[in-house]
Amino acid sequence: MDDKENDWDDWDNSPISNDDECDDDDDDDEDEDDSEEFFTKDRKKTSSNKGHFTAWEDQIIRDEWMTSTDEEIGERIGRAPEAIARRRKTLGLSKKNGRPKKEMRKRSILANPTEYSLSKLSKDDRIEFYKNKFDQNHRYGWLLQILMDDEIEYYKRKYIETLDSLDSVTHQEEDLLHSMIMKEIQILRLQSQMKEQLQRYNDDDDEERRPPAQYLYQDLDKAEQQYVKYQEKLKLTREQRLKTDREEKITITAIVREFQDAENKHRAGEMAGQLSYYTNKCKEDMLKMQFLIGE
Repeated sequence: MDDKENDWDDWDNSPISNDDECDDDDDDDEDEDDSEEFFTKDRKKTSSNKGHFTAWEDQIIRDEWMTSTDEEIGERIGRAPEAIARRRKTLGLSKKNGRPKKEMRKRSILANPTEYSLSKLSKDDRIEFYKNKFDQNHRYGWLLQILMDDEIEYYKRKYIETLDSLDSVTHQEEDLLHSMIMKEIQILRLQSQMKEQLQRYNDDDDEERRPPAQYLYQDLDKAEQQYVKYQEKLKLTREQRLKTDREEKITITAIVREFQDAENKHRAGEMAGQLSYYTNKCKEDMLKMQFLIGE
């Protein structure tokens, strides 16, 4: 009996994962092998996904490697600058110190301008870009027919300054901006007419001289009211759009987080089930061993 007790003590101090423990049950061996294979596949899957770049991440790197630093790209897609640099080199995109040259960045932005890339240009470069593009505006030919030269320049300056102050503009917002500037030009015309008539009235010694026509004041008042309405509508339209954009981003973030939580819960459930299986398996093996040694 002492020998058996010593044998039991030796077994109790040995690693539980010894393969010789379970030779008595072939079915249990198969279950254990299947579970070990699952763990191995799961580890390989996790290892392969870690550091793996998706197609959309590669596309962002290709689109922005000449206009953004590795750190800026990494911030956009949630990667370390070192990882971006390694992936960029793998894609055959080379630049010194992970930072594009100023002229190369400018050429790349102007070749494929977006709201995001234009924001990286200096203010002078952006103004120059908008000026060069203004002649291609679909309204430009029509403006040349109805506006004076100085009014064209005024329209262009107001249009460019407003665009540069905004992060992005939709077609609806651009229409409102156009109406607002045209209304402002109308206000300037009315004020100019009133000034001319007022000067003639002051300079004329004739007893029948007349003050500026009353309709000019009425038209000016209506134009100013309409201008304010265009301003308010443009502001409300932009605020609503930006609010919707923020809400959509929050919704997408919540969906991703919910999916990740569900995936983590599922993985935790799998792990808990596997741990429970191995716990029970070890208990069964210990009971079998006790039976074999006569306890």
